[in-house]
Amino acid sequence: MIPPWSGPENVARTSYSRLLPILASRSSDIATSEDALSYAFSKALTRWPVEGIPDNPDAWLIRVARNRMIDGQRRDAKLAPKDAMPFAIPKDGTLAPRLSSVTEAIYGAYALDWLETSDDLRIEALFLADVLSTQLPTNAEALGLAALLGFTAAHREARISEGMFVPLDEQDPRKWNERLVRGAQALLQRASSLKKMGRFQLEAAIQAVHALRIDGHDMD
Repeated sequence: MIPPWSGPENVARTSYSRLLPILASRSSDIATSEDALSYAFSKALTRWPVEGIPDNPDAWLIRVARNRMIDGQRRDAKLAPKDAMPFAIPKDGTLAPRLSSVTEAIYGAYALDWLETSDDLRIEALFLADVLSTQLPTNAEALGLAALLGFTAAHREARISEGMFVPLDEQDPRKWNERLVRGAQALLQRASSLKKMGRFQLEAAIQAVHALRIDGHDMD
């Protein structure tokens, strides 16, 4: 007789190699991603035999793993020294050496909330990206990050259909948030005018090509 847990166990095992790169690439922390994914697997092997395997096992595992990571970040924040300096964007030149770390942190915060029903981190990341681009209006990467997050956020309502992920080129552009798309296009245009290409600006440029579909352009 096949043990009742063999189905869930096999699903979890086959998902590991797909999900770890997703978690690690967005958090830039392989060890924490492995711990969070292991926690998600342990939850799956406890709950799935009783509740059944969810329609989208990967999304379920990602959600549980990311919740675990978010909880860990919140615990770390609570343990931080009480006299730590509050968040503020420096008004002098001291930000430049740290800009890469700041943009990566904002992007990572947005990515953690990518599959969540709660918008807390996503909204906060969008806000911080907007603040950064406002404070650094001549920095192409700050503008590129804000544009990238704007494009990505605009696709949120079209990303999932009937519990399944919809690739960007198959999404219905009528479900995109046009205000966010237009804002991202404007930010990217400003970044491009500075003629200094960077990672976030490049990713935003790729998103901008897909965004042309909102005006009825055929991407074929």
